[in-house]
Amino acid sequence: MKPYSTDGNGKDTLIYAHVPSVDPQKVEDVFFELQKWHRQNERELNKMKFAIKKQAEKQTLENTHRFKQELESEKQCHMTLFTQYKEWQLKEQERISKLKINVPEALQSIYE
Repeated sequence: MKPYSTDGNGKDTLIYAHVPSVDPQKVEDVFFELQKWHRQNERELNKMKFAIKKQAEKQTLENTHRFKQELESEKQCHMTLFTQYKEWQLKEQERISKLKINVPEALQSIYE
C-alpha cells in the first residue's frame, strides 16, 4: 500500500496520507495462517473426492460384472426356451402332416 495518494488535478488536487491501522506483519501472519488452513482443507477435500471416485469405480465394476453374469444367464434361458419352442414346432408340423382329410364320397368328385 502506498503511504500517499492523490485525487484530482491542478489546484483541486487532494493529497491523502495513509497510515496502516494494523501492523503489516500481523496481517501477513493471519494471511499465511488462513492460507495454511485453506490448503489443509483442500487436501482433505481431495482425499475425500479420491475415495469417492475409487468407491464409484469399484461399484461400477461390480455392477458391470453382475450385469454380465445375469445377461449370460438370461441368454442361456432364452436359448433353452427357443430350443424347446423349435422342438415343439417340429413335432406339431409332423403331427399336422400326418393328419388326413376325410372327404365324403358325395364330394369326392369335386375334391379330385
